[in-house]
Amino acid sequence: MTASCEALARRVCEGWHHFGQADYREVFAEDCVYQNMPIPGVQRGPDAIAATLATLGDGYDIELRIDNLVATTERVMVERTEFFTRRADGNEFNLPVVGVFEASQGQIQGWRDYFHFDPQQWGAEET
Repeated sequence: MTASCEALARRVCEGWHHFGQADYREVFAEDCVYQNMPIPGVQRGPDAIAATLATLGDGYDIELRIDNLVATTERVMVERTEFFTRRADGNEFNLPVVGVFEASQGQIQGWRDYFHFDPQQWGAEET
C-alpha cells in the first residue's frame, strides 16, 4: 500500500529536519519540484531538496508543529509553525509557514512553502 498524500505531508512537516538521504529518496519523486516561494530558485529531485533543506537548519535546533491541515486525495495544505533556536546563543524565533503538497503514486511530486522571510530573524535579533 502506498502512502497517502496526507501521510507524506505530515512526515515531511514533522520530520524534514531529521531526514537522512534515504528518507528524501523514499518520500520525494525523482522529478519532484520544491519551491521556497520567498527565496529565489527551484529545486528538482530528492537530492537537491535535501541539500537545500540541510542549509535551512544549519546551526539551529528546530521543532515543528502542524497547526492546521486540509487534504484531498492528491493535495494537502499544511499550516505549521517552525520553532528555531540558535545553538550558538539560544536566540529563538518562530516561522509561520503554509505548505502545499501534491502527491501521486506514493511520493511527493510538488511542494511549495509560503512564508514571510525576514533576514533579521536569522541573525541575533529576538522576535
